[in-house]
Amino acid sequence: MIKTFKGSKKRIPDMKELWLETFPEDTEFVNVFFEKFYKPSKTLLRYDGDRLVSMLYFMDVKLKYRRHVYKGAYLYGVATALTERHAGHFSSLHEELVDYLKSRKYKFIVTVPATDSLFSFYRRYGYESAFRRTEYSISTLDFDEITVEEAWTRHLAEYKKSRKGAFLLESREAFEESRAESRFLGFEGGYFAFCKRGGKYVMYEVCDPEGKAPSYELTHYERSGMLLDLSDSFDEDFGERERPILNFLLN
Repeated sequence: MIKTFKGSKKRIPDMKELWLETFPEDTEFVNVFFEKFYKPSKTLLRYDGDRLVSMLYFMDVKLKYRRHVYKGAYLYGVATALTERHAGHFSSLHEELVDYLKSRKYKFIVTVPATDSLFSFYRRYGYESAFRRTEYSISTLDFDEITVEEAWTRHLAEYKKSRKGAFLLESREAFEESRAESRFLGFEGGYFAFCKRGGKYVMYEVCDPEGKAPSYELTHYERSGMLLDLSDSFDEDFGERERPILNFLLN
Protein backbone atom coordinates (compact mmCIF):
# COMPACT_ATOMS: atom_id res chain seq x y z
CA MET A 1 0.00 0.00 0.00
CA ILE A 2 1.28 3.46 -0.98
CA LYS A 3 1.39 6.00 1.84
CA THR A 4 2.96 9.46 2.29
CA PHE A 5 4.65 10.52 5.52
CA LYS A 6 6.42 13.56 6.90
CA GLY A 7 10.08 13.02 7.75
CA SER A 8 11.27 11.61 11.04
CA LYS A 9 14.60 10.71 12.58
CA LYS A 10 13.77 7.00 12.55
CA ARG A 11 13.40 7.14 8.74
CA ILE A 12 16.85 8.70 8.12
CA PRO A 13 18.50 5.32 7.27
CA ASP A 14 15.89 4.77 4.53
CA MET A 15 16.47 8.28 3.21
CA LYS A 16 20.24 7.87 3.16
CA GLU A 17 19.94 4.60 1.26
CA LEU A 18 17.66 6.12 -1.40
CA TRP A 19 19.82 9.26 -1.62
CA LEU A 20 22.99 7.27 -2.30
CA GLU A 21 21.16 5.17 -4.88
CA THR A 22 20.09 8.31 -6.75
CA PHE A 23 22.93 10.83 -6.40
CA PRO A 24 26.70 10.55 -6.94
CA GLU A 25 27.61 12.25 -3.62
CA ASP A 26 29.64 10.23 -1.18
CA THR A 27 28.57 9.08 2.25
CA GLU A 28 30.37 11.95 3.99
CA PHE A 29 28.28 14.55 2.15
CA VAL A 30 25.03 12.74 2.95
CA ASN A 31 25.97 12.52 6.64
CA VAL A 32 26.71 16.25 6.75
CA PHE A 33 23.35 17.01 5.14
CA PHE A 34 21.39 15.04 7.71
CA GLU A 35 23.45 16.41 10.60
CA LYS A 36 23.28 20.09 9.58
CA PHE A 37 20.32 20.70 7.28
CA TYR A 38 17.73 17.97 7.66
CA LYS A 39 14.42 18.95 9.26
CA PRO A 40 11.66 16.29 9.39
CA SER A 41 8.93 18.93 9.02
CA LYS A 42 10.35 19.92 5.62
CA THR A 43 10.44 16.39 4.23
CA LEU A 44 7.88 14.29 2.35
CA LEU A 45 8.36 10.54 2.00
CA ARG A 46 6.41 8.07 -0.13
CA TYR A 47 6.42 4.43 0.98
CA ASP A 48 5.20 1.29 -0.73
CA GLY A 49 4.70 -0.92 2.30
CA ASP A 50 7.95 -0.79 4.25
CA ARG A 51 10.03 0.44 1.30
CA LEU A 52 10.82 4.12 0.69
CA VAL A 53 10.26 4.68 -3.03
CA SER A 54 10.37 8.49 -3.34
CA MET A 55 11.20 11.57 -1.29
CA LEU A 56 11.73 15.32 -1.46
CA TYR A 57 13.04 17.98 0.87
CA PHE A 58 12.89 21.76 0.94
CA MET A 59 14.71 24.63 2.62
CA ASP A 60 13.31 28.09 3.35
CA VAL A 61 14.66 30.94 1.22
CA LYS A 62 13.69 34.56 0.59
CA LEU A 63 13.57 36.43 -2.69
CA LYS A 64 13.76 40.21 -2.69
CA TYR A 65 12.11 41.46 -5.87
CA ARG A 66 11.15 45.08 -6.62
CA ARG A 67 11.35 46.10 -2.96
CA HIS A 68 9.11 43.24 -1.86
CA VAL A 69 10.36 40.22 0.09
CA TYR A 70 8.80 36.87 -0.77
CA LYS A 71 8.98 33.65 1.23
CA GLY A 72 9.86 30.59 -0.80
CA ALA A 73 11.09 27.01 -0.72
CA TYR A 74 14.24 25.59 -2.28
CA LEU A 75 13.38 22.08 -3.50
CA TYR A 76 16.24 19.72 -2.78
CA GLY A 77 17.03 16.03 -2.37
CA VAL A 78 14.36 14.85 -4.81
CA ALA A 79 14.85 11.13 -5.31
CA THR A 80 12.89 8.15 -6.60
CA ALA A 81 14.04 4.53 -6.53
CA LEU A 82 15.37 3.40 -9.91
CA THR A 83 12.78 0.62 -10.17
CA GLU A 84 9.94 3.04 -9.36
CA ARG A 85 10.53 5.74 -11.98
CA HIS A 86 7.54 6.87 -14.10
CA ALA A 87 5.07 5.57 -11.53
CA GLY A 88 3.79 9.02 -10.52
CA HIS A 89 5.50 9.12 -7.13
CA PHE A 90 7.08 12.54 -7.60
CA SER A 91 3.85 13.96 -9.04
CA SER A 92 1.98 12.93 -5.90
CA LEU A 93 4.62 14.29 -3.54
CA HIS A 94 4.96 17.53 -5.49
CA GLU A 95 1.19 18.11 -5.50
CA GLU A 96 1.10 17.62 -1.74
CA LEU A 97 4.07 19.95 -1.31
CA VAL A 98 2.46 22.71 -3.39
CA ASP A 99 -0.76 22.48 -1.36
CA TYR A 100 1.24 22.60 1.88
CA LEU A 101 3.30 25.62 0.81
CA LYS A 102 0.33 27.56 -0.50
CA SER A 103 -1.53 27.01 2.78
CA ARG A 104 1.44 28.59 4.58
CA LYS A 105 1.72 31.60 2.23
CA TYR A 106 4.88 30.53 0.40
CA LYS A 107 5.12 32.45 -2.87
CA PHE A 108 7.46 30.31 -4.94
CA ILE A 109 9.53 27.15 -5.23
CA VAL A 110 13.02 27.21 -6.70
CA THR A 111 15.18 24.27 -7.70
CA VAL A 112 18.43 23.56 -9.54
CA PRO A 113 18.07 20.53 -11.84
CA ALA A 114 21.01 18.14 -11.54
CA THR A 115 21.10 17.37 -15.28
CA ASP A 116 20.07 19.19 -18.45
CA SER A 117 17.34 16.64 -19.18
CA LEU A 118 15.58 17.51 -15.91
CA PHE A 119 14.77 21.02 -17.16
CA SER A 120 12.07 19.65 -19.46
CA PHE A 121 10.87 17.40 -16.63
CA TYR A 122 10.29 20.31 -14.26
CA ARG A 123 8.64 22.40 -16.98
CA ARG A 124 5.81 19.85 -16.97
CA TYR A 125 5.00 21.06 -13.47
CA GLY A 126 5.06 24.76 -14.37
CA TYR A 127 8.67 25.64 -13.53
CA GLU A 128 10.47 28.21 -15.68
CA SER A 129 14.19 28.95 -15.99
CA ALA A 130 14.72 32.04 -13.86
CA PHE A 131 18.28 32.10 -12.50
CA ARG A 132 21.79 31.93 -13.85
CA ARG A 133 24.70 30.08 -12.30
CA THR A 134 27.95 32.00 -12.32
CA GLU A 135 31.66 31.79 -11.83
CA TYR A 136 34.11 34.68 -11.49
CA SER A 137 37.80 35.40 -11.85
CA ILE A 138 40.00 38.23 -10.54
CA SER A 139 43.50 39.29 -11.52
CA THR A 140 44.98 39.48 -8.03
CA LEU A 141 44.64 37.81 -4.65
CA ASP A 142 46.06 40.73 -2.69
CA PHE A 143 43.27 40.85 -0.09
CA ASP A 144 42.80 40.01 3.55
CA GLU A 145 41.00 36.77 4.37
CA ILE A 146 37.80 37.10 6.43
CA THR A 147 35.66 34.56 8.31
CA VAL A 148 32.37 33.04 7.17
CA GLU A 149 30.63 34.94 9.99
CA GLU A 150 31.95 38.26 8.68
CA ALA A 151 31.00 37.21 5.17
CA TRP A 152 27.40 36.65 6.32
CA THR A 153 27.27 40.19 7.79
CA ARG A 154 28.37 41.68 4.48
CA HIS A 155 26.08 39.36 2.50
CA LEU A 156 23.09 40.46 4.59
CA ALA A 157 24.04 44.11 4.10
CA GLU A 158 24.01 43.61 0.33
CA TYR A 159 20.56 42.01 0.58
CA LYS A 160 19.19 44.92 2.63
CA LYS A 161 20.61 47.54 0.28
CA SER A 162 19.39 45.91 -2.94
CA ARG A 163 16.78 48.10 -4.65
CA LYS A 164 16.13 46.48 -8.01
CA GLY A 165 16.37 43.16 -9.74
CA ALA A 166 16.09 40.05 -7.58
CA PHE A 167 18.14 38.76 -4.66
CA LEU A 168 17.77 35.24 -3.27
CA LEU A 169 18.71 34.77 0.38
CA GLU A 170 18.90 31.68 2.58
CA SER A 171 19.04 31.66 6.37
CA ARG A 172 22.19 32.53 8.27
CA GLU A 173 22.54 28.91 9.42
CA ALA A 174 22.28 27.60 5.87
CA PHE A 175 24.66 30.30 4.60
CA GLU A 176 27.37 29.46 7.13
CA GLU A 177 26.98 25.69 6.85
CA SER A 178 26.94 25.64 3.05
CA ARG A 179 30.07 27.80 2.97
CA ALA A 180 31.93 26.12 5.83
CA GLU A 181 34.72 24.95 3.52
CA SER A 182 34.88 28.19 1.53
CA ARG A 183 37.47 30.94 1.71
CA PHE A 184 36.61 34.64 1.70
CA LEU A 185 38.88 37.47 0.57
CA GLY A 186 37.59 40.79 1.80
CA PHE A 187 37.66 44.30 0.39
CA GLU A 188 35.90 47.43 1.70
CA GLY A 189 32.40 46.28 2.70
CA GLY A 190 32.42 43.14 0.56
CA TYR A 191 34.16 39.90 -0.33
CA PHE A 192 35.07 37.38 -2.99
CA ALA A 193 34.12 33.78 -2.12
CA PHE A 194 35.97 30.65 -3.24
CA CYS A 195 34.94 27.00 -3.01
CA LYS A 196 37.23 24.01 -3.33
CA ARG A 197 36.85 22.12 -6.58
CA GLY A 198 39.27 19.30 -7.18
CA GLY A 199 42.74 20.53 -6.28
CA LYS A 200 41.99 24.24 -6.61
CA TYR A 201 39.70 27.00 -5.36
CA VAL A 202 37.14 28.47 -7.74
CA MET A 203 35.65 31.92 -7.22
CA TYR A 204 31.86 31.60 -7.19
CA GLU A 205 30.43 34.69 -5.49
CA VAL A 206 30.94 38.45 -5.27
CA CYS A 207 29.39 40.43 -2.42
CA ASP A 208 29.64 44.17 -3.09
CA PRO A 209 27.04 46.23 -1.16
CA GLU A 210 29.19 49.38 -1.35
CA GLY A 211 29.98 49.08 -5.05
CA LYS A 212 33.72 49.02 -4.38
CA ALA A 213 34.78 45.61 -5.68
CA PRO A 214 38.05 45.45 -7.61
CA SER A 215 37.76 44.43 -11.26
CA TYR A 216 36.54 40.89 -11.84
CA GLU A 217 35.29 38.81 -14.75
CA LEU A 218 31.91 37.05 -14.83
CA THR A 219 31.43 33.69 -16.54
CA HIS A 220 28.03 31.98 -16.93
CA TYR A 221 27.38 28.30 -16.44
CA GLU A 222 25.17 26.48 -18.92
CA ARG A 223 22.66 25.28 -16.33
CA SER A 224 20.46 27.57 -14.26
CA GLY A 225 17.83 27.42 -11.56
CA MET A 226 14.09 27.12 -12.13
CA LEU A 227 11.20 28.82 -10.35
CA LEU A 228 7.55 27.88 -9.85
CA ASP A 229 5.36 30.90 -9.06
CA LEU A 230 2.75 29.82 -6.50
CA SER A 231 0.83 33.10 -6.24
CA ASP A 232 1.32 35.18 -9.40
CA SER A 233 3.89 37.30 -7.56
CA PHE A 234 6.26 37.65 -10.53
CA ASP A 235 5.88 39.04 -14.03
CA GLU A 236 5.71 36.61 -16.93
CA ASP A 237 9.13 37.70 -18.18
CA PHE A 238 10.71 37.67 -14.70
CA GLY A 239 13.22 34.97 -15.66
CA GLU A 240 14.32 36.58 -18.88
CA ARG A 241 14.53 40.15 -17.59
CA GLU A 242 15.81 39.78 -14.03
CA ARG A 243 17.91 36.59 -14.23
CA PRO A 244 19.15 36.80 -10.61
CA ILE A 245 22.36 35.00 -9.79
CA LEU A 246 22.21 31.88 -7.68
CA ASN A 247 24.40 32.01 -4.59
CA PHE A 248 26.52 29.16 -3.28
CA LEU A 249 23.74 27.27 -1.55
CA LEU A 250 22.02 26.83 -4.90
CA ASN A 251 25.18 26.03 -6.79
